[in-house]
Amino acid sequence: MVIPPLHWQQRINRQEQSMKRLTSKKPLRSSSTRHQPMSSASPPKTCERQFALQVQLRLHTPSIYGVIDAIENDTLMVYPTDVDFSTVLNCNDPVGDDSEMEIEIVDRATLPVSIREWLCVGVQTITAVGPDKDGPGTFGSYRSNIHRVLFTDPSYRAPGPAAHSGIISVSREMISGPTDEVTRDAFRFVVAHELVHAFHAMRFLVPAVMDWNTFYRVALDEGDKNWMAQEILECHSLALDNYRQESELAEVRAFWPSNADRWFNAFAQYAEDLQRRQGTEPQVMLRGGAASESQLAE
Repeated sequence: MVIPPLHWQQRINRQEQSMKRLTSKKPLRSSSTRHQPMSSASPPKTCERQFALQVQLRLHTPSIYGVIDAIENDTLMVYPTDVDFSTVLNCNDPVGDDSEMEIEIVDRATLPVSIREWLCVGVQTITAVGPDKDGPGTFGSYRSNIHRVLFTDPSYRAPGPAAHSGIISVSREMISGPTDEVTRDAFRFVVAHELVHAFHAMRFLVPAVMDWNTFYRVALDEGDKNWMAQEILECHSLALDNYRQESELAEVRAFWPSNADRWFNAFAQYAEDLQRRQGTEPQVMLRGGAASESQLAE
């Protein structure tokens, strides 16, 4: 996988796949208020982080990179660093007492970036886990601490994207099962599904990496619009997690138009075959979302 040269405080180590070097500056917190300007006598703290994608699936590593290489639409539209999230999230008040609030997302993601170039910011590890980790019947998951590093309690400044950790897990049952073409395509669909979860997170992570100070100060309004960003991220994932439905297929098809239908049908067949063999229906097909630091460290 070829990574093009990067811009502004980012360098590439060509000995690694999908790697970036990020340097972000974070002002010292004031003892009185987070809005107080930084004193000229207080130098900024510097946090340096190197992002790299590592695949820990041994014999399945070529299959993982095969899914990444098969991405046909490599362009991901992310939010600009100075986006106003209040113009992205529209909340309509419920009509009756039993009605739920309606949320509408206005498309303000207008900055195009390369998925392959920025993927290691959204996910750093792809590995396998047993059923005791993600629960029985879970074929894959994407776990991220984005809520803890970008969308934290607004009473203090968030750590920023340098502290982000994203992990894609695939069930050991799937990679240790039959090796027929249906199973291989089902495996590819699981990987693609979880990658799309990472893409959704990257809509926020990429601009945060590009210019964390502006993203935090303007887009997140120094934390006051964190809840809006969280709602937007969750809405982005709703269609994807509508399992085995047309909306899920459409989310994957947006990036793999030539392969999505075949992979989707193979996964449906794989799940049905597994149900017949076990006599039960899997409780959860796929899973994506945020996790705490303790969960990521387990």
